[in-house]
Amino acid sequence: AVLGRSTFCCFALSMLPLALLSLAAAPPPPVSPPLPPSAPLQNCTIVSSDDGDATDGEGSLVQIIDEAGTFLAESEAGLRVALQCGLQSGRANIRIPAQTTINLTSALEVDGSLAAEAELPVINISGGGGAAIDAQGRSGVLFASRVSLYVRGLRIANGNQGCVRLYRTLARFEDVSVEGCKTPGNGGGFFIEHSQVAFERVLIRHCVAAQNGGGVVLTGSGSLVALHSSIAHCSAGSYEESALFYFGGGGLAAEHSALFMAHTNITDCRVHSRTNSYGGGAYLTSTYSRFKSVKIGRCSARSPDGLAAGAGLSVKSIAGDRMNFLRANVSRHSYWLEVLPFTELRDDLSGISWRELANDSDVGSWRAAEEPWLLDAYDLEVVDCAAEGLYAYGGCIDYVDASDASEHRDVSKKGEPTDVPFKAIRLAALSLIGCKASGAAFAGGGGISIYSRGLVQIHNAHVANTAAEILPAQDVPAQDIGVNFHGLALGGGFLVQLAFTSILNSAFDTCEAISTSPALDQTVAGGGIAAYEATTRLKNVNVTSCAARLEGTPGALGRYTGTGAVSGGVHMASGLGLFENGVLLSKSQVIGRRTVFDGLAAPLSPPNQLYVYGVVGTLIWVLPTLRGRWLPSVYLCEEFRKPCPPEKQGTTCNYTTQPILSDPGCPRDPKYGLSMDGKYVSLGVSGAYDAETLPYLCNPGYYGNSANPLEQNTGTCTGLCPAGNYCPTPGTVDPIICPAGSWCPEGSIFPRVCDAGYFSNQTGNSKRDQCEPCPPGFYCEMNSAYASPCDAGRYSGRNQEPSRTSSCFRACPEGYYCPTGTAQPIECPANTYRGMVGARNESDCEPCRPNMESKNGSSVCYFEACPAGFYSRNGKYSATPGATCQ
Repeated sequence: AVLGRSTFCCFALSMLPLALLSLAAAPPPPVSPPLPPSAPLQNCTIVSSDDGDATDGEGSLVQIIDEAGTFLAESEAGLRVALQCGLQSGRANIRIPAQTTINLTSALEVDGSLAAEAELPVINISGGGGAAIDAQGRSGVLFASRVSLYVRGLRIANGNQGCVRLYRTLARFEDVSVEGCKTPGNGGGFFIEHSQVAFERVLIRHCVAAQNGGGVVLTGSGSLVALHSSIAHCSAGSYEESALFYFGGGGLAAEHSALFMAHTNITDCRVHSRTNSYGGGAYLTSTYSRFKSVKIGRCSARSPDGLAAGAGLSVKSIAGDRMNFLRANVSRHSYWLEVLPFTELRDDLSGISWRELANDSDVGSWRAAEEPWLLDAYDLEVVDCAAEGLYAYGGCIDYVDASDASEHRDVSKKGEPTDVPFKAIRLAALSLIGCKASGAAFAGGGGISIYSRGLVQIHNAHVANTAAEILPAQDVPAQDIGVNFHGLALGGGFLVQLAFTSILNSAFDTCEAISTSPALDQTVAGGGIAAYEATTRLKNVNVTSCAARLEGTPGALGRYTGTGAVSGGVHMASGLGLFENGVLLSKSQVIGRRTVFDGLAAPLSPPNQLYVYGVVGTLIWVLPTLRGRWLPSVYLCEEFRKPCPPEKQGTTCNYTTQPILSDPGCPRDPKYGLSMDGKYVSLGVSGAYDAETLPYLCNPGYYGNSANPLEQNTGTCTGLCPAGNYCPTPGTVDPIICPAGSWCPEGSIFPRVCDAGYFSNQTGNSKRDQCEPCPPGFYCEMNSAYASPCDAGRYSGRNQEPSRTSSCFRACPEGYYCPTGTAQPIECPANTYRGMVGARNESDCEPCRPNMESKNGSSVCYFEACPAGFYSRNGKYSATPGATCQ
């Protein structure tokens, strides 16, 4: 095991509860879906009374209310008579009146093996509004074997041996609620064995199983189709001492069967035990499953002394007999799609969504077995689920193969094994929000945990606000501290081990691998994604704002890479990582104490997008990458063969048949159909990538708008920012045209502004001299896109330097006025004057007083000469007394 996982898996499988073990059986022959009978009762041997009612000969009556022989059952005795009559005659319609509750003293047992006819007896039970069958906590409610059963419009409640048990039965439940049921064994609400069952608008709630499947158990090569149904507030497991090594399926547990769910919810369910707990919402073991629009929410798996896995959904594949069961269930699946009475569900399950995904997933380079996916889910949402234990895996989803690779080989048509990966799970339109895996010694996969040697595909996923968290150690066995584990938290969003995994068109954000324990030596790695000895392919994937957070003490070098906090974004340990176009790692951090590898003891919070632990070739970036970004050491993968020996060149040695030389950056694996030939790659090196973002951003002053790998191999990217444009930030894709009022030579990071006194109203300037001098009467401040008129009362001058501010050259002089935009002052008119600077317009020129005059541009007025016939001392008017013209 990579991280000690297989120990738990093998023990769990060897200790399967007897009630869940079943013998492999061939699918039963197709049986027509149950439909309401149209013929009257025949071969009913129960004595009839004079009024046409049926009796069991001991006074218990049930009324026959129509010509089709419908029984009206209003009491437990009447219901039992109707069921017995139906078994004996081979067909019965039973109606329970509205608002009628039939209280049972013992379970209703419907055993079709006693029927006279060879075909399955058809039993239809329907109820009016508010009709119910209530066991009152005394027994089970309905145990059916070898019948065709149709139940509609009923509430089934309060069974203490479970409510409904079906064995080799073809059944349909419609508009039925099953509630308040419990059992000391398996299947609180339903126990379905060797049966094909359909749910439509079925509500299962407040049901409890002391072992597995609080709501439903599906086992024995059975199949269940659930449409528009709900399982809520159900629980499985027990904290009491038990011989069972594990418990599973708070809402639903299925093994060796086929399960199809559409538009169905599993909420507020849990599995709690002291040993190992799997699947708070649902636990599926070697079960062929297909989901469409399924939501699992607020579920939990808890095991203080053991392993808790898949709080929302836990899926397990058992080796050996897996293929036989799977193929049998696929045959049965095809039969159900043909005869299923639900047109909407048939369309959902066989619609084009999966076919489109298969075409768009671009997995042509990956060979895989021809078998169907073990779990195939479209539009699956798992929210607010929590796995808590000594060891915790998969806060939302956990998938594990309990076998080695040799037990999972596809079988060809000739019966010969072909060594290619089998198809494990495919999850499309996946949403994992707010889940957490919390362990005292180990926590992995806050969103999803995968331990498999098969093929895993995840499309269009959003994983957010998930965490793998090491809790403070309490009651943890000493042998599990410091020796087997150093407090290990991996993959706040996603943990994968061994599998061939493709993650396409997906986003991981605000995920954390975190430790809050002050007591343990710890390793915290992969806030977003952690991959161990896996082949992991990321394409168009964003890992953003994730963190590896360590609040305790980094340990010494230990068993697993040891120590401290690394890889806030993605952690790659051994295996092979293929990061293809569209992968973006950004804004992730290491928070707290850093790994001792770096010799750092002080708390740090550096950016850290990626940590690679392994040999050269552990991580390969495949170009082209995102525009505006680059990767180092890019080269072309080509086929190079061992040269012919000199003595054989041109003779017996044929170069084309020589062995191909290996290249860690260009892996070739014909077994899996993997080849990098003809592609440009960049090899990742071991260590931490402490950058704000990966791939790296093009340098400022450069741009990268090309998908040509040869223009994505240095920080200069496509090249210098073109003249007339500027590239202000790292990672510029499209250069920005130089704005008016500036100029941008080649390689500009920012625009160079036109000097004060100059302007340019054109964009895209590349030279300083494209900025024009400010014209007279105007001023141009720095970075001017246009010339502005000088302020009123100011002027620029015609032979002066271009004006740089609104005050222009100087204030308008005395005797002149300067309206807005004046180049040269304008004279005040004759017989007016301006004795102060700064006149704004002609009205600021004041008129001369009587007997005074002035010339154009005067700053003062002068007295006029005395007119003819008048005289004064100086021949002019004067303000001096006695000196006026007389």
